[in-house]
Amino acid sequence: MCGICGIVWKQSGVDDGGTIRRMNRAMTHRGPDDEGYFTDQTTQLAMRRLSIIDVAGGRQPITTDDGRHTVVFNGEIYNFQAVRDDLTRLGHRFHTLCDTEVVLHAFVEWGPDSLQRLRGMFALAIWDRDTKELFCARDRLGIKPFLFAETSQWFGFASEVKALLQMPGCPRTFDHEALHHHLALGALPTPMTLFKEIRALPPGHMAWYRNGNWRQERYWDVSFDVDPRITESDAVEGLEHHLQESVKLRLISDVPLGAFLSGGIDSSLVVGMMAKLGADPLKTFSIGWESKYAEFNETHHARSVAKRYGTDHHERTVTSDDLLGELPRIVWAYDQPTPSAFQTYFVSKFTKSQGITVALSGLGGDEIAAGYRFFPGAVTRERRWRRVSKLPGPLLRQLARMSHRGGLLGSVGRETGRTSKSAGWLFRNHRMLDGIEEMTRSLYASGLAERALDWSTPDLVMDQIDAAPSDDIVNRLIYHELHRFMVDDPLTDTDRCSMAHSLEVRVPLIDHELVEYAGTIPPHLKVRGGESKRLLKKLAETHLPHDAIYRRKMGFEIPLPHWVNGELTPVLDSVLSKEVVAARGLFRPEEVSKLRKRAASSDARGPAGFVWSLAVIELWCRLYLDSDTPTEPDIDLDTLINQTPAVSLAV
Repeated sequence: MCGICGIVWKQSGVDDGGTIRRMNRAMTHRGPDDEGYFTDQTTQLAMRRLSIIDVAGGRQPITTDDGRHTVVFNGEIYNFQAVRDDLTRLGHRFHTLCDTEVVLHAFVEWGPDSLQRLRGMFALAIWDRDTKELFCARDRLGIKPFLFAETSQWFGFASEVKALLQMPGCPRTFDHEALHHHLALGALPTPMTLFKEIRALPPGHMAWYRNGNWRQERYWDVSFDVDPRITESDAVEGLEHHLQESVKLRLISDVPLGAFLSGGIDSSLVVGMMAKLGADPLKTFSIGWESKYAEFNETHHARSVAKRYGTDHHERTVTSDDLLGELPRIVWAYDQPTPSAFQTYFVSKFTKSQGITVALSGLGGDEIAAGYRFFPGAVTRERRWRRVSKLPGPLLRQLARMSHRGGLLGSVGRETGRTSKSAGWLFRNHRMLDGIEEMTRSLYASGLAERALDWSTPDLVMDQIDAAPSDDIVNRLIYHELHRFMVDDPLTDTDRCSMAHSLEVRVPLIDHELVEYAGTIPPHLKVRGGESKRLLKKLAETHLPHDAIYRRKMGFEIPLPHWVNGELTPVLDSVLSKEVVAARGLFRPEEVSKLRKRAASSDARGPAGFVWSLAVIELWCRLYLDSDTPTEPDIDLDTLINQTPAVSLAV
């Protein structure tokens, strides 16, 4: 586990090594244990190492004995020993006990097809000295990041944006369209960043860079090869088998290991599997909020699960002073503005402070098992749509002219011209996209408001749902959740927040073999009788108390509405003042003031969350646009919020 970066220089050849060292130094937090460098006539590679496997011998970059191929690798390959055995039988010789050398030799033996043999999370780059070609890849589900940029002088890649910004002349052109989608979705959709020139390699993709040409293609995708013979009991048994195997693989570590425990079904199942497999000592970690926000706490549920399995359980209460003290570092750690990283940031910091280097997480259960609350409603609306869609064409066109009406007919009318697959109109009711674009456009300053008329976040989302390899709405929405929400939101949260504290987090519920098995389960078993997440609940019944399974889903919530109207008010008063908003040029000051009043008059998360998103964007601009991005955030909160905007982003 580490951070990786590299440069392929063009016209002027390599520099004196200062650039690659600055890039690597910007990611020290990702790997404080070691660093390594490689240089030849045109290319420089570097890594920061967090030592997990083969602590003594697993240094990078690693080059083959003939000097032709060199690799930098970020991640963990859980089946590397089996792949190593295969390669040894084919005559390969190894000098370390680490997975990185196995990845390199696998590529030498099988080329890009080697990716199909790797089970784990990874981002990697392999330089071929003879062909002058750089091969890059990202794991199937997008657990580890890979970002890249190019100018006339260089092509560069890194694990984080802040490393790429250390390169000479790295452009920082603000991407207003990316901002638009970020505000609607709460996260930036891959491959976008807020810099037009910096993009992310999508999950399940590999790429080649040679002579100024970048080419990428997909090597893996989620599939839904449904087996209609699978019964509910078969599905529960199959999920248990695959999850247990996945957890077992992720217990391999040469350093102390623990688990996040929120008290929800997913993290509790992972902890239960760890206990069953004999993880000893099994340390678990939870955070909660101070007593005045008790309704947001799940620590008592986590405590109950910890007691059931006899874990060495640790809890920490996060206060408003913690939040304000860490705010500059949270914004810095993220690379891109995020409104919801608090809990992951603090549980990662707490876990690392207790001497843990590797932690397992329950992330992914909702995505693979149709766990979100909108799934049952989606099934109901899909059935209605199938009946309505059988109406004669003239009548459907008449419905399309009824888009001003509410209810089912109005919804169908608005969308019949958009798609015949039904996912489009259905998604209008999914999450918070209903009306959010109009609210966003009402906030924009005049030039941006006009440009934003050409951007549609619902269309972006609907196109992805329509691309799903399934005709069933449950699987189509699972496809979207795995490809968009999980990658861009919780996985990004988890990577940046955990690595900010030099902590590796493993996510057994999205092991690709488990995901593939879940795709074979008939969708009517995943959502049944208005109940979401049915199969994981059935599985959990054999491991957890009934009340731990069938209780109101909280989703690791934070007291944001209270903070926005309380502890965070001084921050908001500074960074969203009329003068600051006008100087930045993105939003209309009077509309931002109206939005703040709406947030103050309601305890709903929606308005408060949107206000906080605007504040985080301004804080991010101060760290990433108004000055050189610091390699470490040594700035205090008062200094940060009292800065005057130096860069206008007006259109």
